Amino acid sequence: MKTVSTSMLVIGRVAMASITIITSACTTGEAATLPAASSGLSVAIAEADSLVTASIGHKTPGAVLLIAKDGKVVHERAFGYAQLNDYAGHRLASPTPMKVNTIFDLASVTKVMATTFAVMKLVDRGEIDVNAPVYRYLPDFRGLHL
Repeated sequence: MKTVSTSMLVIGRVAMASITIITSACTTGEAATLPAASSGLSVAIAEADSLVTASIGHKTPGAVLLIAKDGKVVHERAFGYAQLNDYAGHRLASPTPMKVNTIFDLASVTKVMATTFAVMKLVDRGEIDVNAPVYRYLPDFRGLHL
């Protein structure tokens, strides 16, 4: 069984070919075996798989779902395709299947994800109040000069 870092416990390794939702097609799924786990965890994993599978061809062409518990990977599965179209937008005759080790360019998501998790961490520590006006933390945001 693999071990994952704390950050992976928070977000898992969710590889999205489309940013709309973490879902996809299940045509060539690789699945990790689930160790003896609670029935609640098994139900949650089945539900997550079902949600991903339900979006086949609707929300995204492919995804990788990883679920970890206590620092151990308990479920890892690839869904759908890593690439459906070429760079000109034409459908590929043989789309590239998704694999659990497919690498994604999520550069445009980095700023959003990093900021979200940083703010969540600060809120959890009580260091920031998301309901406070922005100028509490950035004084230049106060007044009409904006």
